[in-house]
Amino acid sequence: MTSQQKETVKAKMAKLKQARTERGGRLHGVYRAVIDMVAFYLNEETTFVEEGVLDSEQHLVIMENFFASGGPQAIIFNCAKRSLPSHDSGRFFSGVPKDSTARRVIVSDCSDIDLSGMSVLVYRISENRQSSEDLMYAVFQIDDENASIISYVYFLHDLVTKPQLGRTSTWGEMNRTIKGPENKKNFLDDFAGYVNFLKMTKTDLDGAVKFETDKKLYDMLKEPEKLIKQVTNISVVNWAETIVRSWMKKMEWVLTQSEQLRSERPDVAPEAELEYWRRLLAQFASIVEHGKTPECVTYITFLIQARSKVIKKWKFLDNWVTFSENEASDNVKYLYALQQYLEPLYRMSPETMTSYLPSLLYAIRMTYAMSRFLNTAERITTLLVKVTNQMLNTCILYLTENNTKTVWQQQKCEVIRKMCVCTRLYKRYHDVYCDTKQMIEDAE
Repeated sequence: MTSQQKETVKAKMAKLKQARTERGGRLHGVYRAVIDMVAFYLNEETTFVEEGVLDSEQHLVIMENFFASGGPQAIIFNCAKRSLPSHDSGRFFSGVPKDSTARRVIVSDCSDIDLSGMSVLVYRISENRQSSEDLMYAVFQIDDENASIISYVYFLHDLVTKPQLGRTSTWGEMNRTIKGPENKKNFLDDFAGYVNFLKMTKTDLDGAVKFETDKKLYDMLKEPEKLIKQVTNISVVNWAETIVRSWMKKMEWVLTQSEQLRSERPDVAPEAELEYWRRLLAQFASIVEHGKTPECVTYITFLIQARSKVIKKWKFLDNWVTFSENEASDNVKYLYALQQYLEPLYRMSPETMTSYLPSLLYAIRMTYAMSRFLNTAERITTLLVKVTNQMLNTCILYLTENNTKTVWQQQKCEVIRKMCVCTRLYKRYHDVYCDTKQMIEDAE
């Protein structure tokens, strides 16, 4: 490189550094307040976040649009390992290979990039564009290895939409109609149920058991001719046995966990019973599906041909898993059928709940009579305890006005009235329960 070329490069680098300095001068007031909060949520130094913001003119444009009239309602600060910024950023890394990576922050409106790693969502709850006080922050982690769309949608609604709806006080004409408060409550209950469904689905997906396979071994055995040739190869047999033993270890762990006594809060609601069996079903179903994969079928066929001692235990565990999956599937089916009868326990007040008790107890009686696995005294008692818990939870919320007041902060006559309502609910529940119990005994 000639001296003239070196001078040209130096001038260009100085120009890029100057542009970076000018971008830094535009980070005033509310911009720096946002960067400080993002650094706090990322558990990083403010300068680390600021350096990432200054890497691109586009980052500043996104932030400026966010505070401009008619701009977006939210932006994202994403921190992940990515390639080093180009020289256009005004940052230079001498002596570092071009293909190196490093953790750095970028700013996005999510229109042009895929996110990974840790992110901070910044969104506004008012139209005041020049203030940082009305901004809200939500932190979420995106795991590329185990990521799913359900996880992202759940985190978005749980961290952003649900809290925002809870804080909303302006509901337009709904606040001025007789049915408005009731419709608002029904909507919030429906949305909470939707978020809970997403949570349960995410838990199911996260709970699926993952099995490792060896592609090299599979390629050696996938053709029948090759498989027969390797039957007498002790090293290959040991290789396959090692992999199958690792699978059996995971199967044993899931089965052992399912047999252990459950540790639950004393006030847990009936929806926890469905969540429990759904989680088990997801685990057992993933094991059964693995047993149908070409890799698993090939390994097991090979070990059968090799007369491996591992096969005896494999068959025992496979049968146990199949039985457990059938049990979980049957329980989930009947518990889902019960949900429409359990819904009033979450939505209704003790005043209106009593009329739904006969149909609820009838549905539980039919479940006891028809289910293959819920028809034991232990299982049905567990369900009834959770039903009773939810009634108690509803009564507590009713007496304390959704945990906003103690009984001592309310009018004495009003508290007595509410207690009488709860007592009537208890008596009605007891009467319906006794009638249902008698019907079951008569049928037996």
